Amino acid sequence: MSLFGNSNDFQVNVNNSHLVAADSVHYHGSRGTGELHCPTCDSWLGADDYDEGLGRLYDESLPDAMHNSAARSLADITLPTTRCAGIIEELAAHFGQPQDSLLPNVVVANDVKSNLAQICAEELEEYSCATFFVSKRFKTDNPAKLFTTIASQLAIQFPPYASILEAKLRRNPSLLRQSLEHQFQELIVEPFNQLSDQVMTNFGSPRKLIIIDGLDEYANPRARSKILRIIFRSAEKLPFVWLLFTQSNVYDIQDGLSAAGQVGRPARVRIFGDSERSCIAFSNDTKSICAVLLAQQEHRIAANDNNCTLKLRLAYFFF
Repeated sequence: MSLFGNSNDFQVNVNNSHLVAADSVHYHGSRGTGELHCPTCDSWLGADDYDEGLGRLYDESLPDAMHNSAARSLADITLPTTRCAGIIEELAAHFGQPQDSLLPNVVVANDVKSNLAQICAEELEEYSCATFFVSKRFKTDNPAKLFTTIASQLAIQFPPYASILEAKLRRNPSLLRQSLEHQFQELIVEPFNQLSDQVMTNFGSPRKLIIIDGLDEYANPRARSKILRIIFRSAEKLPFVWLLFTQSNVYDIQDGLSAAGQVGRPARVRIFGDSERSCIAFSNDTKSICAVLLAQQEHRIAANDNNCTLKLRLAYFFF
């Protein structure tokens, strides 16, 4: 599946990684990352041009963590089945909403341990652009490989992003060995911010889906909480819905939301669990700090919000 069905109105300047609209640029698929023609220099950027930077990126990725890997096809046999039609329908409905709707940036499935994530990845494949399944058994539990693996999938699906990423990695290969915060910012946030508005109009649905399963499989609790903080903090700036499956302590989720509010990022998060009740919390004011606490039979929301109104909408979810 191509992330941009009509990716033909852009121009790539590899030297400065700047992307601008151009009606006369042609795109031809080649080896997944694509082949781009630049009319101003009358040259092609083909698969060979991508080998240096994106080749390093692939080497720092974990293909076995993707939902359609051979490892995942074996793992599914041993997992119990969860009734999940409701969550799939709800997510599919979100992707049909207009851009300015209250579409969550992050959806968190807490206290869910089953093949629900795999089913969502398969059933919602037309909306998704990257998946990562953390597993100690299949040795995909290295947190340093999470964002590199996601970036490698985005590069395969979206040639304009791949071109920017290739140029960045050629200039600074050490990005692949930097901290999680720097990886996320340099490999995902900044390249998408460089894309022109014209290119972004070809994105298709308002947001694409990124699925991460098994955050609780990370042995280091600091890694779990750090990943949640990074995603919550930057989700508003990216054209994705992050669907996270975890059995993490609920206070890790609270900490992530609070950290996002402290740096001025809106928190628009949908959270549900195996309990019958769940809550949706939307906050569009950058000064809001929203903490969501889940319990087996009740929901509570604590918000430090003196200067604005926190919009709340309750939903009941059964599966």
